[in-house]
Amino acid sequence: MKKYRFLFLSVLVLYFLFCLPVQSSSSQSAYLNHVSDMAKVLSIQQAHALQKKAEEVFQSTGFDIILHTTNDSEEKGPMNYTMEYYHSFRDAERFPDGAMFAIIFDTRDYYEATRGRGLALMQRGSDELSSVVQTKLSNGDYFGAMMDYIDYVIDILSPNDVPVQTQNAEIIFRGIPWGTNFENVQKALKAEDISITGMSGETWRKFPLREIIYGSPDDFKLEKNINIWTITWGTLPKVAGFQLENLKCYFSFLPVDGILTRKYQDSALYAAEYEIMSKDSEALFEDLKAKLTSLYGDVDAEELVAPRFSLYVIAEHYAFWDGINDTRLVLKWVENEAEAPWDDSVYIIYIWNNGDNLLRAASEAALQMILDEEKEIREQKLTDGL
Repeated sequence: MKKYRFLFLSVLVLYFLFCLPVQSSSSQSAYLNHVSDMAKVLSIQQAHALQKKAEEVFQSTGFDIILHTTNDSEEKGPMNYTMEYYHSFRDAERFPDGAMFAIIFDTRDYYEATRGRGLALMQRGSDELSSVVQTKLSNGDYFGAMMDYIDYVIDILSPNDVPVQTQNAEIIFRGIPWGTNFENVQKALKAEDISITGMSGETWRKFPLREIIYGSPDDFKLEKNINIWTITWGTLPKVAGFQLENLKCYFSFLPVDGILTRKYQDSALYAAEYEIMSKDSEALFEDLKAKLTSLYGDVDAEELVAPRFSLYVIAEHYAFWDGINDTRLVLKWVENEAEAPWDDSVYIIYIWNNGDNLLRAASEAALQMILDEEKEIREQKLTDGL
């Protein structure tokens, strides 16, 4: 998802947009609206033209385009507002593939939220969408910008709506940019009815990338209480049709002016993980590998790792996909012996390779704070208790 800013003309054309229920060929819903003009900047004729065009795309490809305008983003940031409105406007389970293009007048922003196939299809250079809609938005031609946006999506979906290979795309978790702080990730997931709680203060598990991927600590030392990890509660969603057993997110605290505040707002997302348990884990692993290959291109590397100090584990199987901007996706299958009292787990792990650098910076700040505190105590020359 990308956010862009633009200049508005002082005069907006205000018309009331009536709901336009249109018969869809999809068996999922008899009526499906693709235009939500809450800012009332479109004429009835313009809204109808956009509705008709978006409906044609949905009928031919199953890809759901939604055009939205608002004058009230409820004091939320463009990302949080658009994602929350998208999920409230359109059920993600019934309509898993699509994109919402939102024009947010009160914050002078526009934002694109995607889901399903859209997460892969909409990955492109940061200036590409801007080149499609920026000029007309700046000139107050909101209808023209929306029509161009639909044309742009059609071009991406062509030919024959084959998902684009995205080996040169950035790999991100549920459309959430890397480096997003815990509070904003929590809000974004809450909009999808996923509830997470942050855990911090850990003295031994700092979760460098090697530990997240392989389960073993890295060889560099880190100070304690430099990171956040999450636990989930309530019902988890399905991923690729399978019920999740667990979902985890990993954050590093960020130094602010050299001080590690250890506030959740001063943190950065650098990894996330799905866990799925299966009676036929090999079939699940191969199924997910095929689906991920359809989205991210051919596997970049595979690895078979012998068990390490784990009862019942026969082997760990890995497949890796590399994306731009130091991003990586890992598919991991922990294969257990048949007599193991639990099912095998398959993990999908999203990685920002900058994570270890963030942890090191947090650790260095924590260490410096300890050294400064010890120095201050020494300078006080206290003798009590000696």
